[in-house]
Amino acid sequence: MVAMILFYFLFLLPLASAYPLEADTAAVNEETSEASWIKPAGKKLIFALALWRHGARAPNQMYPTSLNSIEDFIQEEGELLEKGMEEHFLLGLRLRQRYIKQLSLVSPRFRSKEVSIRSTGYNRTIASALTNFVSFYFTGNVKGKDYPGSIFWPGYYTPVPVYAVQWKDEDLFNYLRCPRALDLNVLIPQTPEFAAFVAEYQPLLAYLNNYSGMTITNSSAYANLNVAYR
Repeated sequence: MVAMILFYFLFLLPLASAYPLEADTAAVNEETSEASWIKPAGKKLIFALALWRHGARAPNQMYPTSLNSIEDFIQEEGELLEKGMEEHFLLGLRLRQRYIKQLSLVSPRFRSKEVSIRSTGYNRTIASALTNFVSFYFTGNVKGKDYPGSIFWPGYYTPVPVYAVQWKDEDLFNYLRCPRALDLNVLIPQTPEFAAFVAEYQPLLAYLNNYSGMTITNSSAYANLNVAYR
């Protein structure tokens, strides 16, 4: 469930109440101070790869005793929420500051030969990737050239293609197509370390079983933890 662009760094971005669009903001000044180690003297960055997960989303399912319902999240199960859109809009601004303004790795205007964007085939990951590039090329594109000059066109928005395949055909992110990963899924629960983990957190599993109305086993706990860790 990852959206990918041919960049190299992963950023953890806190939410902000306003978007840092100008170079004189505190956030941008902080980024500028990083340039010396991002781009060492005498070196030229020629390729970058970045990976990130989707933004905040609605749950895939509600546990039986939950006081909430899926209707409380506006969107349907698993769909990207407004908060998730904001997270990725802000991430796009950070990527723009680093790779366009600081490192001049790509043009401020979208060029298909410079950037390739890959997503898994889920609505939330595709929407996250699309939102990233609304802000990545936020003010660099030219009206009447990169996007229509119509008064009805939404701001600076320039459509940027995102490539996606169905999970069953995914050969880049789908660990289920990796024989070694499948072997480890069988072997790890048999290790002493896993037994110690289960013993340490058995009270927590019992608590969750009692109050969630679900049956959480050692195997299901491992499966969910494994997904979260990846």
